[in-house]
Amino acid sequence: FRKEFVEAVTNVSNILTACDIKIPIIAMSATYRECDQRRVSQCLGIDRPDAILRGDLSRRGITFLVDVSGAPANAIRQDATQDLIADPHSQQIWYTNSKTNAEGSLLQLADTLLEEKNEDNECAETVAMSLTGADGIMQKVYVMDSFTSYSPPGC
Repeated sequence: FRKEFVEAVTNVSNILTACDIKIPIIAMSATYRECDQRRVSQCLGIDRPDAILRGDLSRRGITFLVDVSGAPANAIRQDATQDLIADPHSQQIWYTNSKTNAEGSLLQLADTLLEEKNEDNECAETVAMSLTGADGIMQKVYVMDSFTSYSPPGC
């Protein structure tokens, strides 16, 4: 886990310890392995979770596309172009485990793609940005809340 996550969970645990009542905690993760469960429990100061619920990540209106490719930038460009043609107001999140790619080549690819598509669609309001571990949890939460709260303007 990142240092910020461990600090946040430890701080939540300290606050809960000071409370007179037991407050339920829900920890969500796409990969909640046994070692992760032990680490979260340790940060919260508990022996083990009361319950672990498992389920799929499919949600209404959200699609996860995992594309293994020898040329990932080309595959991303092709998929993103098709999505923007089908729905000019679609939202996309691209994931990479490389900060260099997130702030460099992928961000440039997104900017270029959006510029090309905006020439054809004068209503579209678009932005490309990168989020990396250095951005901090508050900025990521704010950006993701804005992202999920977005509704296309009436053109």
